[in-house]
Amino acid sequence: MFQIIAIGILGAVLSLTVKAYRPEFSIYISIACGILLFVTVLSQLTDIMAYINEIFNKSGYGKTYFPILLKVLAIAYLTDFITQICRDAGENGIASKTEMAGKIFILYVSLPVFTSIVSMLEILLEVGR
Repeated sequence: MFQIIAIGILGAVLSLTVKAYRPEFSIYISIACGILLFVTVLSQLTDIMAYINEIFNKSGYGKTYFPILLKVLAIAYLTDFITQICRDAGENGIASKTEMAGKIFILYVSLPVFTSIVSMLEILLEVGR
């Protein structure tokens, strides 16, 4: 945790210092800091995914939905990361469109879940008649 705090503070101070002299380089420092933070927490993310996978394997239920869950989480985090980079660069329009594209892609990836829910509802409605 202290590594993350140190990287964040160092990146912010370095970015502000460079921005005073060469504002165009400030965005590169921000991107590098973001990537370094992502790489730092990647091992924890791997451990979390392994734990979730173990839970799904033990339960025997939801194995078909686990890959979809991983894809949705990956899309959400990557979209947020790119959106924040765009906002740091002052490109709010591109950031908004990136968010919209991420949401649409999440919807596309999760269509099998929606299809399964609709099928289950159809079966329940037929049983209730």
